[in-house]
Amino acid sequence: MKPKLIYLFMLMIGFYQSSYAQKELQIIDSLKKEYAKTKSLTIKSTIAGELAGMFMSVNLAEADKWGNLALEQAEISRDREKIVEANTVNGLRFMSNSGIKENIEKSKAFFETALNIAQKSKLDKQLSESYLYLSRVYRSLSEYDKALSNTTHASSIAQSIKNDSLIGACYHSFGSCYFWKGDKIMALRNYFEAINIAEKIHNEQLIRTCNGSLINFYTSIKNFDKAVDYAFSNLSNSRVSVTKDFQYYIVTDLYVIGNIYSSQKKFDLAKTFYEQSIAKADSLKINIAKFQGYIGIFNMFLNSSQPQKALSYFNAHPEMVKVYNDLGYSYSIDYGYGYAYLEYNKLDSAEYFLNRAKPFMESQALSSSNISFKTTYAKFLEKKG
Repeated sequence: MKPKLIYLFMLMIGFYQSSYAQKELQIIDSLKKEYAKTKSLTIKSTIAGELAGMFMSVNLAEADKWGNLALEQAEISRDREKIVEANTVNGLRFMSNSGIKENIEKSKAFFETALNIAQKSKLDKQLSESYLYLSRVYRSLSEYDKALSNTTHASSIAQSIKNDSLIGACYHSFGSCYFWKGDKIMALRNYFEAINIAEKIHNEQLIRTCNGSLINFYTSIKNFDKAVDYAFSNLSNSRVSVTKDFQYYIVTDLYVIGNIYSSQKKFDLAKTFYEQSIAKADSLKINIAKFQGYIGIFNMFLNSSQPQKALSYFNAHPEMVKVYNDLGYSYSIDYGYGYAYLEYNKLDSAEYFLNRAKPFMESQALSSSNISFKTTYAKFLEKKG
């Protein structure tokens, strides 16, 4: 089996797990005006936090500026809930750009601060949520026992305050911990518990999250029919939801369906859904949302043993390369080119780009991305003799 270009998938999935990154960029101007107009420190903090999340996939310096303002306004307000919220928002924005180990560490620090404040202030709901966010961090770092421990703490609190949404989220987190630990039976059991609660309380976001994990689960065991069923369920829910943000999820839903069909080697179907994802993003006027569709088609050409087409497609979209470079992901572009040239048997070009990516992949990439890179580099060395 060919190593997947998971470094690119992880980046785009990170962007689109963030609700802020789903919104139209035109909202930025109206939010800035609202921030300037309001005198409420707590409202200022909330607006600044939202802007920080939105800028995370557009302009990192602006994201830092607004993230700091969210923390500053919350601190001055002395509202403990708002201080926890500001730290959580900052943790989430770094989690959304999770392809870099440094971002995960920053995310962890913000969630730990939120947890400590919630604990001292006896904010049980926020405390449980903070444990769940830390569980996600530890799963990203492949520290699954720590992830499980944090989920256990979160679950105990959620059960004590009888918060159904939190209880459902805890079951989902347990499912993800067991999935990455390799216990598929326990993972599926907890995912089903989570989605049953989500459907009972009509929690759209939790249903979506559970469906996403079940897509991943069934894809991992090559039960593609089941994976497609859950993917279409998410797409259907996004189309009928009265919640405004769900229309933006359609872009990702179409992309995910394309990925499943590509894994099945149903390349014509995959391309159809990738192109629909790109068209939907275009209609919403969110250029960055088109990039996951571009990446899907790029990888589809590689999976169908057409590296020359993959390279041509990549080169046809220089705007994507620019954004990746601006956001500090130039190593992903180098790795993408290196991998494609390797498949094309252009070893000198492959060596050039793989060596450009190598320092970052070995020092700053998450372990899953580093494993993918080392597998690719070993294949390069083998071909070179």
